[in-house]
Amino acid sequence: MIKLILIVFSILISCETFGFESKIAILYIDQKTEEKIGIFPIKRNYYADVIKTLNEFYKAKIIVVKIFLDLPKPEDKLLISSIKTYSNLYTQALATNEKESCKANLNLKDLGNNSLALHDFNCGWIPNKQMSEAFRNIGMVNGIMSKEKFVTGLSLVNSINGKLYPSLPLLIASHIKSLSISVKENQVYLGNKKLILKNEASYPIDSIPEKSPFPTYSFIDVLNKKINKVDLIDKMVFIFYRGEKTPSLKISKDKKANQAEIIAWVTDSLIKL
Repeated sequence: MIKLILIVFSILISCETFGFESKIAILYIDQKTEEKIGIFPIKRNYYADVIKTLNEFYKAKIIVVKIFLDLPKPEDKLLISSIKTYSNLYTQALATNEKESCKANLNLKDLGNNSLALHDFNCGWIPNKQMSEAFRNIGMVNGIMSKEKFVTGLSLVNSINGKLYPSLPLLIASHIKSLSISVKENQVYLGNKKLILKNEASYPIDSIPEKSPFPTYSFIDVLNKKINKVDLIDKMVFIFYRGEKTPSLKISKDKKANQAEIIAWVTDSLIKL
């Protein structure tokens, strides 16, 4: 990861006030789901259906589609229509700066506010152009690996070709708390709060609990409205795939966590600051 540029960089991210209470639930595309609607990657019309159900039946506060929607699919038109209908949707991107073809021409505000400028560099996993245009909020999910191959932190701000990009948890927290994100002399601030970070502007995850503190539900059960409304009303819901293709990540010799738990935990921690 490129070192953050040593200049004062501050920009207000336009946001909608959602409230301060942090309530998270994780929605897994699990084996039970695959047995009902097919193996992962599932058809994207199911994402459109669950987004509608979460918004209109369960009244979810925020929905995070933590799935890489990088390649176009036949069902994209239906999903894009659903994305444009609701303003509380977020998705992820993961970009690298290892190839000469990576050319970034956007700033911190652009990525957080629905910009196609992500496609100015051609590497990593980013939403396809139609998805990028539809989603209002896109954040990075780059992790930091140690020499021992442990995930030691999550980058809160990523620097690519001298431009800055907010992480998905930082973007959500800034919107929930109605606070600006700024970088001053290599320090990241959420409003006036200086964030205590590790190397490469990463948020430490060594204190993440071994057992996830967040309730989990099967994607298919929510899709079929089998979960009680009270369990998801006003919640931030993270949609994630959990299966053999997504093994847990090592945080230390004795601790593991999956990607959804890490992203959700960092988001929750930032909101509670």
